[in-house]
Amino acid sequence: ALPPGTTTGQVVALFVKPRTRRRRCRFVELPEMRGRVGKPRAFVSHTWNAPFADLVAAIRHALRDDEFVWIDIFAVRQWAGNGADLAFECVIREAPCLLLVGRHVPAVAALSRQDAIAKRVPAEAKQWCAFYRVWCLVELSAALLFGKTAVMLIGDSDGEGRFVPNLGMIANLMHSIDVRQAGASVEPDRVRILQTIEGGVGFDALNRQAVGALVGA
Repeated sequence: ALPPGTTTGQVVALFVKPRTRRRRCRFVELPEMRGRVGKPRAFVSHTWNAPFADLVAAIRHALRDDEFVWIDIFAVRQWAGNGADLAFECVIREAPCLLLVGRHVPAVAALSRQDAIAKRVPAEAKQWCAFYRVWCLVELSAALLFGKTAVMLIGDSDGEGRFVPNLGMIANLMHSIDVRQAGASVEPDRVRILQTIEGGVGFDALNRQAVGALVGA
């Protein structure tokens, strides 16, 4: 069992990488995963800095136990030379829906309307919540571009495997989303993604897509 609060990133470091070190393979390519891999019902977008229990609880909340999902920590090689694995668009195109899991951040819910509009986002929000992560916003944009259903969950796990939705910060979230301020674990990734967005759909358009999806949710 994982200690309470174990993040998804820690699961990669303590569980995924040790098991794939010898073969330098994707976790889903391990012999023990045979028969446990199938066509995904959903592409799951999340942040590595949030508790892994939240991610699992959200998936169980949204999908049946017999449905497969695409999760980067298991489907992407966690070793050097995994550039091709990071081209997520083809996976998003094939999956029927995108499930975006955003952790509830009390500090965002507590923002004044003025601070939210001014996009004065607390530092912890950029670490914990997928809506403030540049990768997640790009994945959401791709899903909307392909006409996919976008299922968005904001909340936390209750410690017993159940996901508890929390809409307390959604109003401030809609005002404060700004892809230009979104965080990423690897700064060169963030810079590269922002350059791609600027030369493509544009920052304002992507922000409007994210806000529109939240309004729909």
